[in-house]
Amino acid sequence: MSKQIKKKVPANIRRALRPIASAINYYRTSPDHKQLRMQIVKLEEPPAQTPISPGYSIRTYRESDNVAWINIVQSAFGEKLTEPPERILNEILNNPEFDPESFLLAIHDDEPVGAVMALTVPVGEIKVGYINLLAVIPNQQGKQLGKTLTLEALRYFRKKKLRSVLLDTDDFRLGAIKTYLDIGFQPVYINWEHEKRWKAVLKELQNKRRP
Repeated sequence: MSKQIKKKVPANIRRALRPIASAINYYRTSPDHKQLRMQIVKLEEPPAQTPISPGYSIRTYRESDNVAWINIVQSAFGEKLTEPPERILNEILNNPEFDPESFLLAIHDDEPVGAVMALTVPVGEIKVGYINLLAVIPNQQGKQLGKTLTLEALRYFRKKKLRSVLLDTDDFRLGAIKTYLDIGFQPVYINWEHEKRWKAVLKELQNKRRP
């Protein structure tokens, strides 16, 4: 925005447009983004949490969780990880702004079986929440632990007073996408290819709902 235009636009209007301009800039600089993106544009109070199954609980990160987290991520994503989980974990934990409360784990019989990282990331001039590496070990999937962890992450973002939340997912993760849609996430059409992919995903979900 040029200095000449800035003089003509009232300061309160510029402040109101800042999040929108930042988001547009973010999507514009990611034309080759491979995964599908979803967003909650304005984060309100998350939906009521469904009571977690007996024997399960949610807690925040402890240093003793590192090996368990690596096993969770490897079992959930396998070869689809773009880099070793040890490196991912070290980068996050060594970040000076890392908050242990943003690292949430689902626990069963005192063992971590699922995890999510509720990261805060800069987008232009603002900061937004980012749901990172939501994972549940295969033999614990289907118990809505992913939904529970996502809702806990949203509550963390609300506590941090973040305005919006992003996440990335894959076309074939139909169950996860349905959960995200139910929670309030909406598709982001980064480019025409993503628009086409989203149409196919939403059509497949609609077909699955039919008797």
